[in-house]
Amino acid sequence: MAATLFGIATSFHILVGGYGFLSYLIWSLSERANFKVWFKILCYYCLGAVVGIYNAVTEIATAWAFPDVSKLIVFFRVPHHTVPAYFSHHYEYKLIILLVGFIVLYWFIRTPESPKQLLRYAAITMITFMGGLFIASFDTNGTFLKYYLFRLGDTLFPLFIALVGYFGIKRFLSKRIIRIALPVVGSFCFIMAGTNFAFDINSFRRTDASADKWAQTCMWVKEHTAKDSLFLIPPGRISFTVLTERATVATFRSFPFSRAYISEWYSRLMDLNGGVPPKQVGFAAKKELDENYYNLDELKIRKLMQKYDASYIITKSYTQKLGMT
Repeated sequence: MAATLFGIATSFHILVGGYGFLSYLIWSLSERANFKVWFKILCYYCLGAVVGIYNAVTEIATAWAFPDVSKLIVFFRVPHHTVPAYFSHHYEYKLIILLVGFIVLYWFIRTPESPKQLLRYAAITMITFMGGLFIASFDTNGTFLKYYLFRLGDTLFPLFIALVGYFGIKRFLSKRIIRIALPVVGSFCFIMAGTNFAFDINSFRRTDASADKWAQTCMWVKEHTAKDSLFLIPPGRISFTVLTERATVATFRSFPFSRAYISEWYSRLMDLNGGVPPKQVGFAAKKELDENYYNLDELKIRKLMQKYDASYIITKSYTQKLGMT
């Protein structure tokens, strides 16, 4: 079952699922799995990973004809996932706290064995993370960092420590206190998660305050334009396609994961940015892209409309002099 689920995860995300499965294989070695068990694991994994394997082979077969875009992926689009310098503030201290928590839990937990097995797997998932920290010191082109070396450990390591933390707490608190505390803490976490999710949904779809005009525009587009229309819109906006069900020339959010299309995507962003590469990277680039898009003059707008055969342009009201609806 575990191998099959790792395979399904690989079909959703080839790298994260693949790293998870490799960690699982290494973990099985620490549990003294024999060859027969390994063979069964591989068979069940391939069964679940068939879609991911097919996509990976297809990408490798077609990407050779296109220039390497590693630097563009790593240092422009997803540095928050791939470059330690762009991680959240003070991530080093969080990492130290997690490592200390791991050591304390592994030392204090005596029985049962399953929590320690989970901790051992958590430690294995951090191999690529720690390797990524070393690689980041010299990989200035993103040759290796583009493989999302941090995306498994940075999620599973803290998650498993939090789960196993229950067995550590059991050694210091009575069962009665735990029975009261766990539901309270769990309920609080679910309430906070639900509140944050509701806030994100409302900020995405709300039709009041500063988002009112944008939401009204999107609703008008959905109701009054043909479904095959192509739009020029501020590239930093993320909700247009979902709210209108219409195509756009390019947005920062809609990032193609195939190497064959990344260069085209970036070229379109440069066009919308006034013909120059964005100076900012990561999410900070969205504001810059929008500002430069709004400052496009009439000639550049008309050239973009013609180049991409766009049906409509959405921008600020001062461009009504263009005679475009």
